[in-house]
Amino acid sequence: MKKYLPKLVQCILIIMLLSGVAMCVFWMPSAISYLEDSCDALAGNTELLYLGFLVVIIPLFAIFFMAFAFVPAFTRDSIFDKKTAALIKKIAVIILCDCLLFGVLSGCIFVLGEKVLSLLFIFVAMIGITVSAMLFILADHVNQASELKEEVEGTL
Repeated sequence: MKKYLPKLVQCILIIMLLSGVAMCVFWMPSAISYLEDSCDALAGNTELLYLGFLVVIIPLFAIFFMAFAFVPAFTRDSIFDKKTAALIKKIAVIILCDCLLFGVLSGCIFVLGEKVLSLLFIFVAMIGITVSAMLFILADHVNQASELKEEVEGTL
């Protein structure tokens, strides 16, 4: 495997992790303030809104940390491995559950009367569900590739 690839993956993961932290620190308080101001039903529910955001955000950070396990796989040239396929599948399950939850929370915010950010949130949840579906497919292909790799290594 190309020597720069593990470092590139690691760098991208660190940038995404830092971007997520920046969103939590800078954007989330503004979004919560906007939601409270734009929807009377959400006014005064700051703690509940923070809790809702945190319930959705914490699994995403867990995924970023899980993704660091791909770096050694690139280094060892073992990306087409059953362990990698299982990791991709776990990440897909977490994303699916998280995005379904985020979609439900966003739908509740929409029903309560907030019509701007809630629709954007629902769209983002749908993108996440699509990414999850693609990861399930990728996990299956990586698993099949690992089986082929084992067969080829067994015949040599």
